[in-house]
Formats: sequence, C-alpha cells, structure tokens
Amino acid sequence: MARTISRSAKMTDVIYLRCTPEDKARLKMAAQEKGMDISTLLRQVLIKYRLITPL
Repeated sequence: MARTISRSAKMTDVIYLRCTPEDKARLKMAAQEKGMDISTLLRQVLIKYRLITPL
C-alpha cells in the first residue's frame, strides 16, 4: 500500500539512502523526537530546502 502521510498524492516510488548504522540510529532518534518516522522526517527536510514541493 502506498503511503500518503504528509502528502496528498500516492507515494509509490522508492529512494534508497546508503548510510552507516550510526547515521540510521541518529535519523531514527531525531524522527522519534518529532513523533514521525524516518521517511516523514526526510520528506520534511526536503520540503524545507524546497527540493520537493508539498502537495
């Protein structure tokens, strides 16, 4: 099932990010502190820097 959290359009494409286990842990902790998952956190950062547009 496609996720639609934070955006109105269906999100069906996937992007893989290579990182260290430490990077992943930091991303997860930062997302949890804001009450979201890593995908939502990364989308919010991309929106903030106007690399993607909120729908």
